[in-house]
Amino acid sequence: MTESDFSRRRAVLAMASLASMGAGGCVAMPGSNLPVTDWYLLDDPGLEPARAGVRASRSRLVLLIGPVSASSFDESRMLAFGKSSQTRGHYQFAGWTERPSRRIAQLVERRLDARGAFGAVAQSTSGIQGQLLLNLHLEHLYHDVSVRPGQARVAIAAELLQWTDRQLLGRKIFSAARPVRDESAAGAVPALSLSLADVLNQLSSWVEQLPTALRR
Repeated sequence: MTESDFSRRRAVLAMASLASMGAGGCVAMPGSNLPVTDWYLLDDPGLEPARAGVRASRSRLVLLIGPVSASSFDESRMLAFGKSSQTRGHYQFAGWTERPSRRIAQLVERRLDARGAFGAVAQSTSGIQGQLLLNLHLEHLYHDVSVRPGQARVAIAAELLQWTDRQLLGRKIFSAARPVRDESAAGAVPALSLSLADVLNQLSSWVEQLPTALRR
């Protein structure tokens, strides 16, 4: 192989490497114009107010949070948007730091524990025994851009069981929407967190009211 052949081969390999990184969308060389994925944290802005209003006395009931289920689309780590009520897509370079189902399970546990209505709140996988089981399904979490700049929509279906005898205490869907500041993933994220906080407000009150007969 001549020196010129070697130089051409090295150039081809370098171009292929750059193309591979560009397709992934997660890495950019210094000084390049390749896109970089932004990773966002889904949060609960209502957590601190809940802690501030914690109840003086808790019940003896232990509430377990089951794994949150979701469709394969809603389980994606990439942020979702919808141009109509019947369509969904994912932002190419905007994602969540954790899968929505796992993050929501954490936030539900923290919120219900902070409110102080139960003796303890834990994940069902923790090994702790409890009298109540809360099952959740993520219906949707997306940036609705059917009317610009859009709204952040969140909906969660819940069912509460008396775990000892598998009795269904109640089943309900909770939803909320907040306006976004601009038509972008960065603009949608704060509104999605606020919408989730609104859903957790509704969910928490509902969960705390249902097992009143068991508190005695």
